[in-house]
Amino acid sequence: MIKEYVYDAALEKDYGKMVIFYPEEKKRNGKVLIYIHGGGLEAGSMYDQDKTYEILNEAGITVSSPNYRIYPDAKFPEFLEDSAKAVAETLKILKSEMEVKEVFIGGISAGSYISMMLHFDKRYLEKEGVDESLIKGYIFDAGQPTTHYNVLRERGVDTRTIRVDEAAPVFFCDETYKVNPEQRYKFFIAEHDFPGRKAQNEMLMKAMTNFGVKESAIDYEEVPGYGHAGYTDSHDEKAYKWYADRLLTFLK
Repeated sequence: MIKEYVYDAALEKDYGKMVIFYPEEKKRNGKVLIYIHGGGLEAGSMYDQDKTYEILNEAGITVSSPNYRIYPDAKFPEFLEDSAKAVAETLKILKSEMEVKEVFIGGISAGSYISMMLHFDKRYLEKEGVDESLIKGYIFDAGQPTTHYNVLRERGVDTRTIRVDEAAPVFFCDETYKVNPEQRYKFFIAEHDFPGRKAQNEMLMKAMTNFGVKESAIDYEEVPGYGHAGYTDSHDEKAYKWYADRLLTFLK
């Protein structure tokens, strides 16, 4: 069962909408994945990974996928604010319909960047009344832990520049970082990802362990033979089945 919802009626162009993919009622296991689409903060849709979501539904997992403002209509941090609102609304809806046992947040590429920001800069979820410490785990798939290249473009900065500031997830991984020993993290990176992306993700993981995250809480997978996020191609049945199986292993 698939239902569309509005989480912010003030947003135009379907930005304030999300879709929830429900398993059959008898299959629901109380696990919820809020998965944020990619597209460089300038493209993408809440239906981008629908085939993957259907496989997760078969395993009993409920999936929420939000739209959020993107360039050229957006500016930093509107896509973060929208995603935090979508998380809050997802939990409100699902808690009224089913028993929610575990909540995971994740995304691919730009969606991973957003997921990272929601985890490391806890102000966004706190503003929406979401206790980030209750999130069971995160999926960081091909995300950029430094300032996103399109945020740099918005500022008029060369997109190849590496910046670490309040638009960078790793900026918040310091002595103030509140580690939840119950949280788990799944990192994906492609063998032939964007230049520097692999090194940046490894830097983030090292920063996390430096400030208290146990190495055993991080599941890191480098995917051979692919370019950036190519292993999730919804037009390739083998690829999205492989990806869904990897997600299920982590979500168990």
